[in-house]
Amino acid sequence: GENLAGVVLYQKDGKNDWYWNGVHCRSGYILIKKTKNIEDIPKDENDGSIVHGRVFKSVFGELPNNTVVCGGFARYKNEWKYNSYTCNAKNNGFTDGEKKMGDMEKECVEAAIQNWVRTKKQNWKLESPLYIHSSLNK
Repeated sequence: GENLAGVVLYQKDGKNDWYWNGVHCRSGYILIKKTKNIEDIPKDENDGSIVHGRVFKSVFGELPNNTVVCGGFARYKNEWKYNSYTCNAKNNGFTDGEKKMGDMEKECVEAAIQNWVRTKKQNWKLESPLYIHSSLNK
């Protein structure tokens, strides 16, 4: 398959349902781009990532700031990778500062993508709420 870059959105400015530069977003939305389609977007020197900043710029016209809570992943040479400085290591109070996506988050993203591939439907609702407990402040 083709190389892909993806971002799962959780919050912006503390909101679970928001508009960003005219684009409607909700918690759990996943953006996936073919990397060949975002190669022409200049890499920003303030962005430590290879692809995730370009995903943001392609959709929102700018890089995410610290008010955005998100996770980043990619498929490179047919292997899924769950690393992102732009998303997973963001200094926003919701991450552990590591570029690697957490295991529970990774499992949820994998399940959503598998469901999308299997059903060809982009919307998928959990049967029960998913709560992720953070112990970052302890």
